Amino acid sequence: MVCMGGLRRERIFACLIGVGVMQPCPWVRMKGRDVPAVPDRKVKTMEPDSAVEDERFRFDPVNEDDDFNLVALVEHTGRATVLARERELRQYKFTSRTAATLLVVWAMDNNATPTDISRWLLREPHSVTGMLDRMERDGYIHRYQDRQRKNVVRVAMTEKGREAYFNSIRRESYHEMATCINDDERKELRRILTKLWRAALSQLGGDGSWTRMATTHLASPQAQTESAEPPSREELSPPQAGPTK
Repeated sequence: MVCMGGLRRERIFACLIGVGVMQPCPWVRMKGRDVPAVPDRKVKTMEPDSAVEDERFRFDPVNEDDDFNLVALVEHTGRATVLARERELRQYKFTSRTAATLLVVWAMDNNATPTDISRWLLREPHSVTGMLDRMERDGYIHRYQDRQRKNVVRVAMTEKGREAYFNSIRRESYHEMATCINDDERKELRRILTKLWRAALSQLGGDGSWTRMATTHLASPQAQTESAEPPSREELSPPQAGPTK
């Protein structure tokens, strides 16, 4: 694999797989309500680096393919973090996909389009449509027609969606996982994963505009949002009619 250097990447990825007991998160006031503050990070004492570096995580025990084993380690780390996140959100009765979608809608000021959500979450448009159908049916969002562009559908939160969004940003599981790396390792991990992420996107080629434009969420959400008047408070209530198709 040419995109990654010979760094302590196995140790960093491996420590993120281990999820400890979630601790209560301190609270601050924001916009008239309680929202969680990111706790001070205290790095946990891990086993010596050399012990972890000497251990190769072999997800293919038959073939000598370190590229596969390394990428598989990233995939398993991601899967483990998703499972921990799902466990955390279980108390609120919604999933990490719902939480991620609500984040996009909030960041884009209730003007997100299904295409925006597809690009931001790096998911196929048809899967996003199905997810929005379920979220609208469950009362988290509603879809409305853009006032300037009648062929554009946008997504807004309901009051239930706002409540779910504020519950979703507690993120104790993520904060707990991040305590196993120090500041230098955090920078190193971000640099490596960004490099690998861009290399993976380049492999997708012309699979669709939703992949070619996947990095647009790194820009300011306001700069991405096409001109559209945000919905009024009344429009944030679920419509009486069925979901927009």
